[in-house]
Amino acid sequence: MHSILVDLYKIKNRHSGLGEFSYRFHQYLQQQATEDLEFTFLTPRKDGVKPQPGFKYRHVSLQKRYVPSWSATYDLWHSLQQFPSHKPNGKTPWLLTVHDLNFLSEKNQSKAQGYLKQLQKNVNRAQYLSTISHYTAEQMAKHLDLKGKKPVIIPNGVYLEEYPDTGVPPYVSGSPYFFSIGIFSAKKNFKVLLPLLNYFPDHKLVLAGNHETSYGREIVAAIRDWKLEERVILPGRVDNREKYALYKNCRAFLFPSLAEGFGLPVIEAMMAGAPVFLSTEASLPEVGGKLAYYWPELTPEAMAGVLEKNLAEFESNTLQHRKNLQQYAARFSWSSCINDYCTLYRNILKQEA
Repeated sequence: MHSILVDLYKIKNRHSGLGEFSYRFHQYLQQQATEDLEFTFLTPRKDGVKPQPGFKYRHVSLQKRYVPSWSATYDLWHSLQQFPSHKPNGKTPWLLTVHDLNFLSEKNQSKAQGYLKQLQKNVNRAQYLSTISHYTAEQMAKHLDLKGKKPVIIPNGVYLEEYPDTGVPPYVSGSPYFFSIGIFSAKKNFKVLLPLLNYFPDHKLVLAGNHETSYGREIVAAIRDWKLEERVILPGRVDNREKYALYKNCRAFLFPSLAEGFGLPVIEAMMAGAPVFLSTEASLPEVGGKLAYYWPELTPEAMAGVLEKNLAEFESNTLQHRKNLQQYAARFSWSSCINDYCTLYRNILKQEA
């Protein structure tokens, strides 16, 4: 029996991508046949997970955070994200999962270099690396010295809870609408979607997610300046039921993001059968594949042209297109993701033996 610690510290914030990733990782790992692996989960003292039989749990420790040598020794320590607060002692092999290097575009030069320096330290310390896309692997090779370590690519698992009996939210009832979702930051590039409404005068645009940010305030000001208050809906954070309804009933899902390590909403939208329109930046062409539609340039006229042309094509055979999208999205199941990680664990343990 091999002992593995999995760091779930980020699970305390379920509204973040890393929080959701940690939650689902714990959930689906319970369903995997792992008689040869004994898991211990490192969890926050509050807002953690409900302990499950057959697994061990340890709360984070301020002392062990700053003195890793005091941590217990395991056959393998897996950090689910690239900037963990807690690290293994020197006797425990370390697997570090890197999701993205988005800080290079999100932060100013000084802060970006600080993040890069810290990530380089973590890469130096970790014996093994994994990442969630070929794009992120390429970014790692470009900006980091990997010391000959080759990241293993394991795409994210994606889960979308279905609510078949749920209708459209009242704020879009009776109107066709476009949909997007995410934390309001400049990288999401939501502002380029607003002028599209000039080309679709009967449509609304729903932008879900936390808009209490500086970029969110820019969006609110632009909506006001362009007199779109009645047509652009900002519902804030939405629960799973409302999110599913928005995906399921939108005319199209629009995602002009400029920096994504993966792009979970793309696959979620496909799971719901929504046509997906993406920028050609970062990991999006890799994740969206041949079934997504792409904007080669992000000007209003060009974007509207791509939308009009491809929506007509999609809606000429909606049922078949929806089926194709859902079959493609099924490749990104959490069961497949966890199976790949367990295979990686076993491969590492063989090397360590």
